[in-house]
Amino acid sequence: MKEYDDFLKGVKAFLKGYNFSKKGGNFIRESENFYEVINFRQDKYSTKEEALFAVNIGVISKKILEHRKFKFFNNLMHNQWQTSLSDLVGRNDFWITVNETVDMDVLLEQIKAEFTLFVLPALQKYSDEYYIVEKLWASIDSGKILPFNTAEDLLILVVKSFPQRIEDAVSLLRSKIKDSNDRLFIAEIMRELNING
Repeated sequence: MKEYDDFLKGVKAFLKGYNFSKKGGNFIRESENFYEVINFRQDKYSTKEEALFAVNIGVISKKILEHRKFKFFNNLMHNQWQTSLSDLVGRNDFWITVNETVDMDVLLEQIKAEFTLFVLPALQKYSDEYYIVEKLWASIDSGKILPFNTAEDLLILVVKSFPQRIEDAVSLLRSKIKDSNDRLFIAEIMRELNING
C-alpha cells in the first residue's frame, strides 16, 4: 500500500536523526553492548486498500549473540527485552490501521511523538547489562517461566560482565531448576562458559 510505504519513509527519515538504520522491516541502532530494534510488522490480512501494522521494540545483547555464534538476525527472536508500542503507551489496540480515511501526516506525527516520549527512553533504559541481568534473575527467581534461554542468557552476561556474581547465579539456577534434563542443559552451558561447580 503506497500510503504505508510513504509513512515508513517518514519514519525512516525521523529515526535516521537518532542513528537508526533500516534493514528490512526493522530500524536498528547499535550501542556499545546492544542492538536496539524497532520492528514494523504488517498484518497478513492487510490489503491494497488497508494496511494493519504493529510496532515492536526490543534489545539484543551483542555478547549473547557472540557467545551463541550468531550474526545479528533481522528480528527480535534473540532479544533480552521486548514489548509492543501499544503496551508501552497503554493503547488497547495492538494494530494500527492505515487506509484512505487516515490522515497520514497526523499518524506520522503521532508515531514520532510516541517514539520520542516512550520508545527511545525505553530503549536507552533497557540497553543496560546490569538491568538485563536483574530482569533475567527476577524471571528465574519467580519460577514463572521455563528458564532455558533465560538461564543461558543470565550465565553468559554474568560471566562476561559480572564475574563476581557467578556463584550466586549458579546457586539460583540450582535452586529453581529441578528437572534432570533441564539440569543437564544448564551443566552443558556451564561447561561452555568454563564455570566450575
